Amino acid sequence: MSVLVRDVQDSDIETILQLNEEFVEYLAPMNAVECAEYRRSANYFRVVDLNGAIAGFLIAYEPAASYDSVNYNWFSDKYEDFIYVDRIVIAADQQGKQFGRLFYDDVKAFARERGRARITCEYNSEPMNYGSQKFHAAYGFEEVGRLWLNDGKKQVSLQSFNLV
Repeated sequence: MSVLVRDVQDSDIETILQLNEEFVEYLAPMNAVECAEYRRSANYFRVVDLNGAIAGFLIAYEPAASYDSVNYNWFSDKYEDFIYVDRIVIAADQQGKQFGRLFYDDVKAFARERGRARITCEYNSEPMNYGSQKFHAAYGFEEVGRLWLNDGKKQVSLQSFNLV
């Protein structure tokens, strides 16, 4: 079995869009134009390549990125030094195989190479995304705040993992 975390390639886009749609209840929708914008603006946009097939993707931003997101802006207001994980998706048939941990280990190395102090992210707390809650707690993230979004229809738990 060959597993590789690598930068996104043009040939990955269709699968990324399908994966995003599969989990859109936990994410924002994404179309091809938006995906191209993520590729242009994100500091980190990588996939897990499993024997030539995409098992998941992760998009992350550093401070001062050209990215307009309520959650990203919350972290920007609170911290000067971070990597913000905008979204992570692991294919349903690949979950439980440690690919989420593989991604976060890779983001951690990326953040350390760039001298960042923490990794930040959020997950749905209302309605609760129990899988994400369990994963982030096990990895060592801690809640640093909560935000209500979508006119009070959704709440997110804002999380931080300190690297120093």
